[in-house]
Amino acid sequence: MKHYWEELLRAPAGDPPAGDPPIKPDAAAAAALAAAAAAGDPPAGDPPAGDPPAGDPPKKKGSIYDEAGLDEPGKEGAVTWPNDWREQIAKGDEKKMKHLERYASPEAFADSKFAMNQKVSSGEYRRVLADDADEATVKEWRVEQGIPDAPGGYDLPITLDGELADMNDSQKAVYESWQTTFHEQNLSSEVASALTEHGNAIVEAHMEAQAEADAVQLDAFDDAMRADWGAEYRINGKVNVKYLNDTMGEEGSKELMNARMPNGMLLKNSPEFSKMLNNAARANGIGGNMESGELSGMTDKATRKAEIEKIQQTDAGKYTPELRKEYGEILTAMEGKGEIAV
Repeated sequence: MKHYWEELLRAPAGDPPAGDPPIKPDAAAAAALAAAAAAGDPPAGDPPAGDPPAGDPPKKKGSIYDEAGLDEPGKEGAVTWPNDWREQIAKGDEKKMKHLERYASPEAFADSKFAMNQKVSSGEYRRVLADDADEATVKEWRVEQGIPDAPGGYDLPITLDGELADMNDSQKAVYESWQTTFHEQNLSSEVASALTEHGNAIVEAHMEAQAEADAVQLDAFDDAMRADWGAEYRINGKVNVKYLNDTMGEEGSKELMNARMPNGMLLKNSPEFSKMLNNAARANGIGGNMESGELSGMTDKATRKAEIEKIQQTDAGKYTPELRKEYGEILTAMEGKGEIAV
């Protein structure tokens, strides 16, 4: 630097151009330049080549670690992972190793796993269960999907707002079969309840339509039988009920009368069935008083009457005075009470 300024102070080599007086350095300026050179300061004027413009702070160039987004080895707070971290996690599993090769560091792998769990929890993503999944994997997957651990975990709505405790054994079996089916299909509790609600709505609509049809058919039955039986309408209905109860018992009678024909009509609403039933009842000695509405069970009398009449027709020698008297008493009893027998 000193030699540089000495050159500047030195007179130019050669003669000056014609007409120009020789340049003589000012003594004071020369002294100032010499002092600056001795101190190592740059001369006033233009800055040396390569320096940034005045007013702009120099930019610090980042390291290769900064540009890569990695911690510089040895830097305070930096986490250093071994080069074989993938091999340590994979433990010889090629599929795991190929998957881990996608990530630059364990932190990147952990971040990806966390982001995936967030998507699963929010419902944005639902992973598919592998066909060969073990029991532990299936259990974990069902928790993610909102699926109960067992069929009994489904709390399904019951049609007509009924209660499970009020169901009979066959109804409970149907309810449990739906629970089992939903669980086998891996349906969430929310989906299972929605499907059950829809099914209940269909059943209730069908039941309502069937009740309306039954009411219409009952009105038609009353009109038809009143027109056919007239004053005997009520007593004939009682005769039919007594005959069925005597023949099948009360429970069996109810089940038969509430059975449905192929066209959906209740059997008790069929005029043809009631007429047939009444004929059978009267043929078996069931009659009634039209005035009082009281029934008389004449099965024993009718049977005995039939036995005596058979003797009359097949073996007149056995038709003794005693039998003749008994037969007369049976006829008197049946006719005197106003009983109707065919």
